[in-house]
Amino acid sequence: MKDRKPPDERKAEEYAKEVRYKAWHSAQADRRNRPLVKAIELRRERRKVREVLPLAEDPETTEQAETAMDAATRHHKWHGRYSSTAIVMEEWLADRRRRRVDQTARNFFKEEYDPAEDREPFSRFLADVMSGGTQDSVELARLFRELLELDPFEKAARRRFPVWPTRALWLRAYLRDRPDMEAPLRGWIEAMLKT
Repeated sequence: MKDRKPPDERKAEEYAKEVRYKAWHSAQADRRNRPLVKAIELRRERRKVREVLPLAEDPETTEQAETAMDAATRHHKWHGRYSSTAIVMEEWLADRRRRRVDQTARNFFKEEYDPAEDREPFSRFLADVMSGGTQDSVELARLFRELLELDPFEKAARRRFPVWPTRALWLRAYLRDRPDMEAPLRGWIEAMLKT
């Protein structure tokens, strides 16, 4: 009789095999457009090479031609040849979780702090975020630390991050309303950024 794999192992294998598409179009469109994308990228590369070839004939500009040739082919090393929007299920789920947390936080910060409306939902959100220990939690801890340390009335901060001062004011208003949450939040930030 064949040995059965544990459920978590089977799920990991399924996630590695199954593919999702990040773009708005369908999987069929992605497969159908792949030859066109490949042709466009190859055409772009050939054009860059044709621009560099006249430089290579002149002995004085040979070194310049070599650096230009490297720049012409570097695109494929960075982005992968003929990149597709297809990603494996595990990456897709991680991206969806990260985007869900970001969107939830953004929904709180987009309007002024209203204690009657925002106090309890944001407290639940913070409790949920502080209970997790993922890589996304580290990034969120870094963002919360920057919001707590940012001086919203400083002109340089307003120029560099136009939206951040209002978010910092929102968070300060929440912490004035719920002073019991400031110490746990700062402790969580410190614990996350140590790792």
